[in-house]
Amino acid sequence: MNMEFKKRSGSVLAIMLVSAMTEICLNATMAESNKAEIEKLAKEKVKGIYPEFINIVKNGANESTMTEFAKRNMDTTAISKRFCGTDNEKLVKTIIKFLIWRLKTEAIQSVKEYSLDDNMQAVSKSKIVEVKCKLNKKTSDPINMTIAFSTNGENLGKIREIKVLEIPLIESAKTPMKKYFESKGIKIDAIKDPNERAEKCCLGLEDFITNHKKGSK
Repeated sequence: MNMEFKKRSGSVLAIMLVSAMTEICLNATMAESNKAEIEKLAKEKVKGIYPEFINIVKNGANESTMTEFAKRNMDTTAISKRFCGTDNEKLVKTIIKFLIWRLKTEAIQSVKEYSLDDNMQAVSKSKIVEVKCKLNKKTSDPINMTIAFSTNGENLGKIREIKVLEIPLIESAKTPMKKYFESKGIKIDAIKDPNERAEKCCLGLEDFITNHKKGSK
């Protein structure tokens, strides 16, 4: 009887193990399928966004067009939190002003006649998916562009970063902020209130924008 019980127990355990392994494989397959779908959506989204983006570069970014673009296409909450730890409306508006300056610089203006290559590579990372692209022009070498989108589980979010000519258009705002903090003796990491940090970040960017109104290389 003990032998029969052991046989039955062994069979039950084997069935449970097979069931568990099947579920693991099914979950992994579903995760890969979802990842592939998000990456496909991200590439399609880049194709839809690029014409508007390059038109803003060509026609000269202004507060109205850049704000509208940001509202529809950018994850402003994630961007703000990256700088100060909270969703701060004033900081978002100031970062938009910085983007206007950045798009008018000689480096970014140099790509305004380039077209987007249909061949793209999407790479999923933690909470983001990056789409690596090539910008083409007949008389010049291709230029690299990367657009990073937020992801949330099964959903594709909005843009967190745009990198052109290896220049991160949003993250590069941290450089003038850092220089401003150093010049004013501000210990930004020691400021606990995120909204106060946001205010200091705004001051740093506004100071930079005021001193670089005509743009630079």
